[in-house]
Amino acid sequence: MELDRKFWSTVEGYRAIGSSSLVPLDAATIAQRRHDKARAIYDQFFCGQRT
Repeated sequence: MELDRKFWSTVEGYRAIGSSSLVPLDAATIAQRRHDKARAIYDQFFCGQRT
């Protein structure tokens, strides 16, 4: 259950990238940050579950 909560919290963090009006980002920066975050989510929650 705790892992499920952490996963969805992380997904919400991914979805929030670029949505802050306080820190305007260009499209390339948003795309790179989303790619980096998606990779981290995959590594943490999917690759780690195989071992």
